[in-house]
Amino acid sequence: MQIKNFVTDSIENFFRALANSISDKFKPNLAIVFSHSSLPNHLIAQSLQKHNIDFIGCSSAGEIVNGKLYNKAITITLFELERNKYRIYKTNVTAEESYQTGIATAAFAKEQFNNPKFVSLFTLTIDAEQLVEGLKVGLNNGSPIYGGIAADDQKLQPYLITADKQNKQNFQSIIFDNDAIELHSTAISGWEPIGIEYTITKSNNNIVYEINNEPALDFFVDFFGFRTDPLNQVENTEASNIVNTQYPIQISKENRSVIRSPLDVNTEDKSITLAGPVNTGDVFKFSVAPGFKVIEETIHGFQNFKKEVNTPEALILFSCKARHYAFGPVIEDEIEAIHQLWDVPFQGFLSFGEIGNNKNEETYFHNSTCCLLTIKEKQS
Repeated sequence: MQIKNFVTDSIENFFRALANSISDKFKPNLAIVFSHSSLPNHLIAQSLQKHNIDFIGCSSAGEIVNGKLYNKAITITLFELERNKYRIYKTNVTAEESYQTGIATAAFAKEQFNNPKFVSLFTLTIDAEQLVEGLKVGLNNGSPIYGGIAADDQKLQPYLITADKQNKQNFQSIIFDNDAIELHSTAISGWEPIGIEYTITKSNNNIVYEINNEPALDFFVDFFGFRTDPLNQVENTEASNIVNTQYPIQISKENRSVIRSPLDVNTEDKSITLAGPVNTGDVFKFSVAPGFKVIEETIHGFQNFKKEVNTPEALILFSCKARHYAFGPVIEDEIEAIHQLWDVPFQGFLSFGEIGNNKNEETYFHNSTCCLLTIKEKQS
């Protein structure tokens, strides 16, 4: 397997860089693309198809290549890899179909490989948590999938990259033969729960309508002390503060916790949209990052992870946009430190949700988390 990556600031420069990357010594046939949501990304897909390169890709809220964080850029990792070691799977499903789609996709993957593993991209229109659960059940594997949710600059219209702008896919995957391609992942958060517990008393998928029987938006306004106008309506500028709050909620689930970050507010029905599904009856605490110490802990966590895996040939990072809001430019120190651990092609993006392994080597859907994936071809 040969791997190259690059970053460009325009579609024209992308065309040139892609053409210059292809040679008699390097003929890529697989790609992963993260590109800013404002760019004409369908043209990227058309160009890759022209060169007979399979791909998955999504819009992003920040682009990462080789330890650097970019804004409004195009990033790509190119692989020259035998096509019998992977399959591409793309579809569009409703949130309600997510679990069954996971079951069906697992059945398809098992027909292709004895030991399949997924690198996947999603949009907000799919219930990623349920799809992951469906895959885990269908494959009888607690760790079958890694990936992230497409992102944008808070317009909440992230998308997957396709050659046809009207093709609204919301699930794209590279299914690797894990007997040929070795994948490992870890997810590190660092957020600590604070205060007392509260209960989500009304919700639908990722929209919270009531907390402790109070309209969710009113609850947030009262809790954080945001200003309101004389009619007791949240001002738009203050609503954006709720979305960018540095206190995501941390839900207790059996022997683990799940973090969900606010994405948007609705001042009409006073609901709050989260970056992942929740259930009515879920109990949560607000959480806080313990200062910049969390960056040090994240880096330390990846140092330990390095000791557990073989030296990879490529790295893919799914880092939640909420971490960028919380830590500002210091997040770049985290990204650079991860790259310094492995001097290999390194790509990633700022996402609206992450899928990776917890400390028990089980895969879950996360928010406000930094998920790292290592890729290495096994020696035959």
